[in-house]
Amino acid sequence: MRDTSDGATATRAMAYLGMSLALAPMVAPLIGGQLEIAFGWQASFLFTAALGASTLLATVLTLPETLPVEARRLANAGALATTYLRLVRMRKFMGYSLSTAAMWATFQTYIAGAPVALIVIMGVPPEELGFFIIAGPLGYIVGNFISSRLASTIDRGTMIWIGGLLAVLGTGATVVLALTGFDTPYSLIIPLVVYSVGSGFLIPNSLAGGLTAVEPAAAGSAAALAGFLQMGTGFVSTLVVAALIQTSFLQVGTVMLVCTSLSLLAFVLLVRSQRNT
Repeated sequence: MRDTSDGATATRAMAYLGMSLALAPMVAPLIGGQLEIAFGWQASFLFTAALGASTLLATVLTLPETLPVEARRLANAGALATTYLRLVRMRKFMGYSLSTAAMWATFQTYIAGAPVALIVIMGVPPEELGFFIIAGPLGYIVGNFISSRLASTIDRGTMIWIGGLLAVLGTGATVVLALTGFDTPYSLIIPLVVYSVGSGFLIPNSLAGGLTAVEPAAAGSAAALAGFLQMGTGFVSTLVVAALIQTSFLQVGTVMLVCTSLSLLAFVLLVRSQRNT
């Protein structure tokens, strides 16, 4: 994306990429539930391995290098380490990246905790879990689509603000519903969609902001570091929700609310506080 686009075009490209990525969490639980019913739980791992092999083959055969020849540099471990250290010290890049990472951790929390809350506590059959999980990715696709349409008329910072506030509002509502005893699979759909639409606003804009905050030659390292932060925060949030004893959706909702709040806070403190952002 960084090699081929910039500004509003980069935001639009990230939004379209986000919409395609969101299809996987929508269909995966549906496929996984049917595989478990038909062939047992091991079938999901075999199916995932086949998808991974297909992805590797498609990458090798169809994905060319997008960085212009004149901008390419031979990399070594020392140069990479220096680049990563420099990126970590860039407030604007880290602000965008941490904001994205915390919002990604929110989704990972939902994926990790929702099956226990919905199946074990609320009694949703495993084969029907995907129909409730689908609300999150569907809202994310909607948010990405709207963000892509508005990229040329509304600045990136405003869309991140809107997305962050919607995400906090949605996850906060799940906590309120749980505290008042109204957290059912159906009552949770609306606040989860609100959160997901917000994440669809925030993530593509934060991703594009982070990649355009660095020079093109460092875009690969920046993307790698941003991806590491996303996977790392998702790992931590998954551990946290797995360690909690779930009695309702309160535990999952609380971790999600903390993550969305940290996402907005990272943007405010590290990006918005600087001038000319």
